[in-house]
Amino acid sequence: MTRRARSHSVRAALSALGICPQWRDTGQSACRAAIDEVARAVSLTPAGRLTVIIGPSGAGKTTLLRAVRRCARAGSRQVARITDLPTTSRTPLCRALRMPLEPALRTLGACGLSDAPLLTRPVRDISGGERWRLALARAMVRTLPGAILLADEFGSLLDSLTARTLALSLSRWAARHGRAVVLASTREGDLGPHLAPWATVRCELRLPPRFTLSPQTQP
Repeated sequence: MTRRARSHSVRAALSALGICPQWRDTGQSACRAAIDEVARAVSLTPAGRLTVIIGPSGAGKTTLLRAVRRCARAGSRQVARITDLPTTSRTPLCRALRMPLEPALRTLGACGLSDAPLLTRPVRDISGGERWRLALARAMVRTLPGAILLADEFGSLLDSLTARTLALSLSRWAARHGRAVVLASTREGDLGPHLAPWATVRCELRLPPRFTLSPQTQP
């Protein structure tokens, strides 16, 4: 059996089981072109504004964010990302940003980490959701004016109220400090129109991503 025949046989078997290939698996060149087109648009998110990428798990949000990162760098734009934190650090939370205490407390407060008992707790003893918010605070500190901050799986470790509050806080921070932010999440209800995003990208399992400017942005 040829490779093409085997591929057709596998697809037919999956289809019989109700499992259809995702759009990203159906044509590599078309897939790449679609991702690049949307990524270029997202990489132009203006300073002080926020773009939201919404879609179910496996729909291509992380793939799109990687392309946004490449496009931004190709345009000489600095990019910051949320990176994992060491889980064994004994550093108190209030000192984890390695910057003067007053601006550190403001940044931590913007990420919902302002409770006095929590601020003195070692990083190794905080929860997974708190550690993610600390990682976000560190990324905010590294994001230079005019740069773009990419936040994948936004709110995945947080309850709905905390995720919504943090998204609003991050939107205000971006506007106040002139940073662009791109949030990717499965939770549309927490990243809805109340954020007044500059643009929204919808990723679906069997359709290429769709880029839409917000009504406030359109001429």
